[in-house]
Amino acid sequence: MKWIWMMVGLVGCAEGKGGEFAECDADGLVGVGEATVDGIDWTASVGTWMEAGSAVQLNLQGSIDIGMSLRGTRSQSGQSVADAVTEGRFPIVVDLAGEDGSGSVMDQRNGLDSFASSQPGGSGSMSILDQNDTALIVCFDFDAVNADGVIMEVRGGKAEVQAQ
Repeated sequence: MKWIWMMVGLVGCAEGKGGEFAECDADGLVGVGEATVDGIDWTASVGTWMEAGSAVQLNLQGSIDIGMSLRGTRSQSGQSVADAVTEGRFPIVVDLAGEDGSGSVMDQRNGLDSFASSQPGGSGSMSILDQNDTALIVCFDFDAVNADGVIMEVRGGKAEVQAQ
């Protein structure tokens, strides 16, 4: 009986907290990256990644005047994301809901509005699946929140981004 309650507790803690493994591949990728942003198909034509201290940051600029940044500082296992990439320890799963990582959206369709998964009410995860030469292959899903509490949903994200 104690085992059942532990399993229920673990499932309850994982649900909605981010850090879940997101699986995808770069097969059929349109451009550098793609996702569904609030139900609209979005593609990135430009993207780079770089190390920033213990973090890895990906920047994607795409269609419909929407840009994204994904930052992972610490993996779900507690390791520096930059170290894990350097050492080739894939997959690397990052919770995008707080201090371990974040997903940001810059929406320029109607002026400038910024959304971040690290804001209260935000959630999500990024999985760095592999490295192909200098390109990182990543998957991501997140809910990003703006200053007014409006949530922007990013779903089915995947990218193959070259090092800067």
